[in-house]
Amino acid sequence: AQDFSNLIAVYLDAVFRPLCVTKEGSWILRQEGWRIEENDNATLELTGVVLSEMKGAYSDPDELIHRYAQKNLFPSNSYRFDS
Repeated sequence: AQDFSNLIAVYLDAVFRPLCVTKEGSWILRQEGWRIEENDNATLELTGVVLSEMKGAYSDPDELIHRYAQKNLFPSNSYRFDS
């Protein structure tokens, strides 16, 4: 029960007092989202935590089958879209 209370406190704090919309917390979106950085070869590349997670999710064979099935089972409503 204590673990649940701790989790609820953390999630409610994140929802109702998000740091990413404050001046002090603006680094959060820059770190977690997609960003373009210059690598050692002086070329630009996409990086970021979200990008890495999406690359993993979109290359997983089970997820590919799921997205294909959903797109074809629900061609005329919003369930066909991946979010």
